[in-house]
Amino acid sequence: MDSRTDLDLLTAIQEHADNTALGALYDRYGRKVYALAYGILRCKPDAEDVLQEVFERVWKKSHTYQRALGDVKYWLLRIAHNRSINRLKARTLRAGPSVQSVGSASGGIPEAITYSVETETDFDIGEYVRKALSYLPEEQRRLIELAFFKGLSHSEIAETERLPLGTVKTRIRSGIMRLRSELQFLKN
Repeated sequence: MDSRTDLDLLTAIQEHADNTALGALYDRYGRKVYALAYGILRCKPDAEDVLQEVFERVWKKSHTYQRALGDVKYWLLRIAHNRSINRLKARTLRAGPSVQSVGSASGGIPEAITYSVETETDFDIGEYVRKALSYLPEEQRRLIELAFFKGLSHSEIAETERLPLGTVKTRIRSGIMRLRSELQFLKN
């Protein structure tokens, strides 16, 4: 096991094209990146593609990491989240449903947003996130699910849910702050 810090590994990739450093980062975070991608996409081949894209980006664009924005782990997960959402949106565009069809007639969360990360990981972050989400008030949980798991913008959510944009932003921010508090123990 490589004892270098994540930042040291990223620096080795950037300055020396060190493929063992890339391998060490992959060993540390590959499962988490895959679990996040699968949780959003619910498709193994797509999640595997996102996993590959994330580490390809690390290899080619390690210089884009900004330490002030967070740890290397969170940078990797942010890339995975963005790639997954882009892929989900592209899939939705190919399928043709409109933003209006996001919610069901009863106003509940559509089946596509239910969570079951079925990966072979030792540590299932998805279970902790599901539990933390269940503690949120319905109006916060629904908006967070639409934003982060369906990839809708705040404007799209406001239109779909027939809410003022400021209300959407406030509810999402409040919910995220509560989730952050509930999931603080995952930082390590």
